Amino acid sequence: MTTRTYDIVIWGATGFTGRLVMAYMAKTYGVDGEIKWAVAGRNAAKLAEVKRQVLGAEAEKLPEVIADSNDEASLRTLVSRHQGRVHHRRARMRSMDRLWLRSVQSSGRTTVT
Repeated sequence: MTTRTYDIVIWGATGFTGRLVMAYMAKTYGVDGEIKWAVAGRNAAKLAEVKRQVLGAEAEKLPEVIADSNDEASLRTLVSRHQGRVHHRRARMRSMDRLWLRSVQSSGRTTVT
């Protein structure tokens, strides 16, 4: 059985909802607590800036994963590093959404509904 690096990865952490989830996770579980979590996005500089805005001095402690929704290899790396479950309920999916779902489904332990 593969050991995953993180329990949860927040992908899209630089967006509005991602920022809210990051703040919630930090407040509820801490940045270096028992729950191992990371943030992910396609732009390292933007991700670092949002971490600083949301977490302040704690930002450096939170790991980040760089993944681009148009790059299947980076998506496979992303989903292989967490133990999460992805729920996707959009009626219409863009091509990058289909690529994301294919990567998640092929990862083995992650469930897509």
